[in-house]
Amino acid sequence: MSISSVSSTSTALLQSLYSTLDSDKSGGVTLEELQSTSSALAGTSSSDAATLFTSADQDSDGLLSETEVKSAFDSLSTTMRTQLLTEQETGSTSATADTLTALVSGATADTATAVTPDSDDTGINTVTSSETSSGGSSASSGSSAASSSSSSETYDAADTNEDGTVSAAEQAAYDQKHPDPAEMGKNGAPPPPPPGAAPSSTASSTSSAAGALATAA
Repeated sequence: MSISSVSSTSTALLQSLYSTLDSDKSGGVTLEELQSTSSALAGTSSSDAATLFTSADQDSDGLLSETEVKSAFDSLSTTMRTQLLTEQETGSTSATADTLTALVSGATADTATAVTPDSDDTGINTVTSSETSSGGSSASSGSSAASSSSSSETYDAADTNEDGTVSAAEQAAYDQKHPDPAEMGKNGAPPPPPPGAAPSSTASSTSSAAGALATAA
C-alpha cells in the first residue's frame, strides 16, 4: 500500500465515519449523535461513548469536528490503523463500525491508565520516626511548661505551709499578726485572739503591765 493510497484510504474511511456520526449533517457531531451511532454500530455503552467524546473534543466546544475525529484516529496504534485501512481498501462493510469501536476502546483504555493509582499508593498515612520524635519533643515541652507554671504559682499569704489550703489555725495566726483596723477597739487594742490561739506578743505585754501595776498598788 503506497503512501498516496494510504492517505486516500484514510481520508475515505474518516469521511465515511464522520458522515455516519453527523446524522443531521450540521457539520458537527454532538455527544448524543456519537452515543446513538456508537451504540447502533459498535454496541458500546453511553458512558464509553461519552469518554471518547470528552477525549476527542479538544477545544471543549461540545462538538466534534472532522479534524478532531482525525486526531483521535491518528492516536490509535500503527497496527490498528493499518488493519482498519486495509478493511476500508478491500471494501469491507464493517470498516466504519470497526473504526468507531477502536476509537472508543482507545479512549477508555487511556482513561483507565490515567486514573490507575501507583502500586505504592496504599492510601495509608504513615507516621515517620521524625514525626514521632517531634511529637515527643512537643509533649516534653508541654510538660516542662506546666511544671514551670506550677513552680511559679503564688500562694495565699496565710497559707504558711503552701499546700494550697488555708486552715483555720493558719487563718487565725494570720489575723492575729495582721489585725483589721476596723475591728480594733477604740483604745487601739487588737481584738481578742480566737479560742485556742496563742496570745499575741502585744496582749502578753499588756497583761504583764497590768500585773505590775496591781502589785505596786
